[in-house]
Amino acid sequence: MQTREHQPQRVRGVDRLSAVATRRWLIGLAALGVACSGDAKPPGKTEAVNNRRVNAVAAAAKPAEATAGFCERQANPEQAQTFSFPPLAGAAPTAVAGWRWVNVWATWCKPCIAEMPMMARWRERFRDDKLDVDVTFLSVDDSQAAIDRFAPKHPDVPTDGPRIANVDGLEPWLASIGLSANSVLPIHLFVDPQNKLRCVRMGGVSAEDYGAIKHVIASG
Repeated sequence: MQTREHQPQRVRGVDRLSAVATRRWLIGLAALGVACSGDAKPPGKTEAVNNRRVNAVAAAAKPAEATAGFCERQANPEQAQTFSFPPLAGAAPTAVAGWRWVNVWATWCKPCIAEMPMMARWRERFRDDKLDVDVTFLSVDDSQAAIDRFAPKHPDVPTDGPRIANVDGLEPWLASIGLSANSVLPIHLFVDPQNKLRCVRMGGVSAEDYGAIKHVIASG
């Protein structure tokens, strides 16, 4: 785990926890560019009609596909593992009756900072949609002092959540929930009312992801 003095590389909206992961990501992006770089001619009338039909079918299947694409890992209640927080600097969050959305963040993670005010606003939106969801922000900063320096400069970012007790415990905790040391920040964990880890997402969320998140929770 990197401290503020050794911050990880930041690439297109995600913070990598290792240079190896960054290289793998860039290789994958290059491969995608090669696959999409071929010359394409405009579709004829028949092709255009077929494309509209394909798009209509895709639109009808969008909720399930959006959910599958949103979660890096997803499990049904029978297969999902029991969730537990890593050792924390203070008391663990109290139990909740509904779902818990755990956002793993750090003050040095720009994508984290960008999305957190929106996530805080979604707490009210969840209530309006009759969804019982507790949004918990788990900091992996190496000290409370780092958060105390950060908070006054970012008043719209919720910083009152739990903090990991020791950054050395991050990698073992990630491994315990099936993630590697190369995982990206932010990390989003969706835990159902039975305290089962049902969905794991690495990387940021945007306003367009609300529907997928709602589907994960409503289908649980």
